[in-house]
Amino acid sequence: IHWDERLVELGMGEWEGCRLPDLLEDHPELDIGKPDWYLQAPGGESLQSIQRRAQGWLLDGAVAERAIVVSHGLLGAMLRGAYADLDHATTWRQELPQDAFFRLSGGRIERIAC
Repeated sequence: IHWDERLVELGMGEWEGCRLPDLLEDHPELDIGKPDWYLQAPGGESLQSIQRRAQGWLLDGAVAERAIVVSHGLLGAMLRGAYADLDHATTWRQELPQDAFFRLSGGRIERIAC
């Protein structure tokens, strides 16, 4: 087992540890209908930072050809987006499950039924 800081969930800045109902109460302007609403967090991590981490991990020569990555849903979507070279809109249209497995192989992304 190897811990890699590049695979931690995106930083939510001032919203770190907050519950969604509390955020909506404090920020009624927040549009959680937009899949990338997380990027609006004051002091939060930028999309470019998340993409750099995901791409860096994917391009790292030390990463085994076969690896199992355990991460949160948002970072998982960013990792899949970087892997398949998806644009911003397509990356955020992906599923954001917290309980799923995906196989990345041959440039394809496959959700594994379980």
